[in-house]
Amino acid sequence: MNPSDCKTAKYLLCEWPTMVWGLGSVTHHILYCLSIAVLTKRVLLIDAKNFYPRKWSSYFLEPSDKCWNHTRESYIDWYELDDIETSDEQVVRLFYNTTKNFNRTRDYPDMMPYSFIKNMTLYKQIQGHHKQPELWVVSQLVKYLYELNSNFKKRLQKTKEWIGYKHPIVGVHIRRGDKIREAPPVPTHTYMEHVARYYEHTPNAEHESLVYLASDDANVYNETTNEYKAYRFVYIDPSTTGRKLDRAVADLFLLADSDFFVGTFSSSFGRLIHELRQQKYEDGVCMGVSLDRGYHYNSCCDIGYKLTDIHINCSYDNITIEKTLKQLF
Repeated sequence: MNPSDCKTAKYLLCEWPTMVWGLGSVTHHILYCLSIAVLTKRVLLIDAKNFYPRKWSSYFLEPSDKCWNHTRESYIDWYELDDIETSDEQVVRLFYNTTKNFNRTRDYPDMMPYSFIKNMTLYKQIQGHHKQPELWVVSQLVKYLYELNSNFKKRLQKTKEWIGYKHPIVGVHIRRGDKIREAPPVPTHTYMEHVARYYEHTPNAEHESLVYLASDDANVYNETTNEYKAYRFVYIDPSTTGRKLDRAVADLFLLADSDFFVGTFSSSFGRLIHELRQQKYEDGVCMGVSLDRGYHYNSCCDIGYKLTDIHINCSYDNITIEKTLKQLF
């Protein structure tokens, strides 16, 4: 991503439809682009000028420290090339700005995990340390892509201090809103059953039983604080926040930083949290639970690589094992 000469470097331009997408969907779309940029040894350029409506750089570092502002006078779309990996074209665009222009006559390039699982030697090496090697690969891409800039890091730290975020803490993401059109809503008590089981297996006599709560349903906050008095809920008050994306990014990183996560993997935001959390442990597969689907991956619009649901048998005994690993590595 940081070639010696930006003028002669090759680039991959990543765009997405102008429709309003959630943070999880946009991210998994860009992750696909990052994967192809790595595989084709190109510098990733992200066209995020209308990022709700802020810029990518309002939150994150650009993928390239040196060439992020490369001036592109022209580009060629990937499907016009015989081979994107060997092409000498300097700027190749992977996506159009509108879904109607997606070209279906060519198969999109395979995402990195697909190429990765073909290398069985490497696959088995990773499998010796991580229960889901495909998830591990995706998490490395997420880690690189989601490097917060210094300003937002400071804002996030101030938010933690302001709301009383401290460890140990369980992160709970309750997705309602428009998601009920895609997956049946999960009752709040089901989330809280797993919070209780976590604290039962994690003695916490010296501290409060903290829960970081994030939801797109404002009613959830009153419901949980009124009904579950054994826990102290901390969250970013939805009535006092400004830009919606500011809160979404903050929720993402605070949930990812929690010691245990309870959510749903039917939500791309829930999967993104799980992917980010893999950086905390040698193997973080069992340091969270999905209340509906198993972990899966697919990029935008059913193109590129798709990883179908993978269910891993986890018990709360695994939590102690993973906490030990966290301390050792």
